[in-house]
Amino acid sequence: MKNYLNLSTLFFQILFLAAVVLGAAFLFSGSSCNSIKGRDSKAVACELNEARFDNSEDIKNAGYLVNVAEIHLKEIHLARVAQQKAKHIDVKELGKMIEKMNANTLNALSILANKKSISIPGSTTIQGLEAADFLNKKSGISFDKEYCDMMVVSQKRIIDIFEDIVDESEDAEIKIWAFCALPALRKHLDYALICQKKYAAI
Repeated sequence: MKNYLNLSTLFFQILFLAAVVLGAAFLFSGSSCNSIKGRDSKAVACELNEARFDNSEDIKNAGYLVNVAEIHLKEIHLARVAQQKAKHIDVKELGKMIEKMNANTLNALSILANKKSISIPGSTTIQGLEAADFLNKKSGISFDKEYCDMMVVSQKRIIDIFEDIVDESEDAEIKIWAFCALPALRKHLDYALICQKKYAAI
């Protein structure tokens, strides 16, 4: 009987310790998830890539894709605002074109990034949300001018990044993806420049 009691006591002690360990692990994992969710999606992606890659070329390619994804997400977010708030039809149309093009390119980017085990932002970054908040405070012609200006700057920046990828990346798949995307990017920059010039004169 004494041995049975000792075994029972030992069994419950083991169960208790296991419960403590599992509970601690659960709390730790929950804390980690919460901390990631509360941070900028670009920063999280960068940290994941830095931990995953140690080759400079891989790190550079990851940086390219992270920056491109950030811009695409931002432009999609701003394009939806423009389609709702723009005063003139051609500015609304610019927003529609920008959203469609970025959604298509982002989808291809997500597939490519997954294939390369590269983490990219999954949601609009803090910078993108701040830009949308700033834009939302505009109205009428002021809104249209601001959106066109934003798109000109943003399209020029993303074209520069894509051209750098084509010129500098040693990954053939990433180079081809970037090269194939450039014509649509330049087309939308041309449209944004036309809108910018038109409403700058008003």
